[in-house]
Amino acid sequence: MRTRLHRDLAGVLIAALNLQADQHDESADAFGLAAMAAEGCGRHFHAERLNDEARHHRVDAIKLRAFARAAQHRQ
Repeated sequence: MRTRLHRDLAGVLIAALNLQADQHDESADAFGLAAMAAEGCGRHFHAERLNDEARHHRVDAIKLRAFARAAQHRQ
């Protein structure tokens, strides 16, 4: 029973990590689009900051997916 419970909880954790990674990817896309718009308006400083934020979200998504994969391999 305990093993099954742990397996079920691990599955929930993995799903949550992947969902959070998807959300970070969506945020990165939004920041990237905002950066392109800012660049198009000549707001280079704002575009740079928005691109930095997009990269930050991409890195977080990669880390979350790596953690999810590691958890899945331990199941």
